[in-house]
Amino acid sequence: VIDPNGAPLSGANVTLTLTVPGDGITPFSQQKVTNSSGSAVFKTTIPATVAGKGEIAVIVDTTDYGQATTQVPLTFN
Repeated sequence: VIDPNGAPLSGANVTLTLTVPGDGITPFSQQKVTNSSGSAVFKTTIPATVAGKGEIAVIVDTTDYGQATTQVPLTFN
């Protein structure tokens, strides 16, 4: 996460939600706080049998700059 001037932003709350296709697969959702380099690392395992379309949604919430969201479509083969 970077601020409007391009500098790393530490202390931002980041929520990531990963939705994958498949019966019985619940969405993965986790919240982290960015470190001094503006990074937050998320890890999960996706079953090899997953196929179809999914999505990653990210919400970044900061005290100084408010909230930003983005969604990225995924295709699993």
